Amino acid sequence: TAFRASLRCVERIGGLHLPRAAALKISVRIVSFVQACLASAVGLYTALTCKDVLYDRSDWLEVYTYVGESYLIYDLAAMFVAHRDEHGNSLRKFMALKGSAVVHHIVYGTVGFVLVTVWRRGLGDFFVGCIFFNDFSSIFLSFVAILELLHMEASVLYAVTGLLLTISFLLCRIVIIPFMYWMYARYTGHLTVWEVPWRIPWFCSFGCLLYLVLQVYWFSMIMSRGLKVAHAKVYHSDKTL
Repeated sequence: TAFRASLRCVERIGGLHLPRAAALKISVRIVSFVQACLASAVGLYTALTCKDVLYDRSDWLEVYTYVGESYLIYDLAAMFVAHRDEHGNSLRKFMALKGSAVVHHIVYGTVGFVLVTVWRRGLGDFFVGCIFFNDFSSIFLSFVAILELLHMEASVLYAVTGLLLTISFLLCRIVIIPFMYWMYARYTGHLTVWEVPWRIPWFCSFGCLLYLVLQVYWFSMIMSRGLKVAHAKVYHSDKTL
């Protein structure tokens, strides 16, 4: 599998001398990085090629929906394997550390999967492509996590990647929701952005609201983490003067 291949590569890199727990976590992140690249590429291709935002279809999107579902199942198992190697078999501790990610995967893998494959009745590939494109920010999220596991928080690369993560997360996961509403309003020709949530199916509006709440929560965590790292760098600089 991709996970085992990445684990073997990480363990064979000379000079790192990583403990197995760190090697496992890096391997999980490498697979997440690859998945994020593929998902965001499919999402971008779909959004650019679906000129009719409601009725145009994308074969790539249909195929990758099932690939993404398989990835969510794999990633839950891989996260637990990495956790177990460091903390043991405690599910309670696993949920305490990875609870938000577990909820995200379960909701996406159940409600999201049914929404994309059944409830929408083949409509709106453009909008699903936009949601897939939110994984563009996961590329930088995975890279930041890998750099942290390699203890490279003080590097310029870490600072640049963190900045790209913040910008891409804001645009691809938060701003993209009102953008999709604006595109649908423009498509109808008579609705305003504020009217769209009340005119589309309730489960679409509810799903967008739930999604947006989760993204704002995670964005606040990213900002908080970034501010802590920046404050630590400033404090360290002051001490060395």
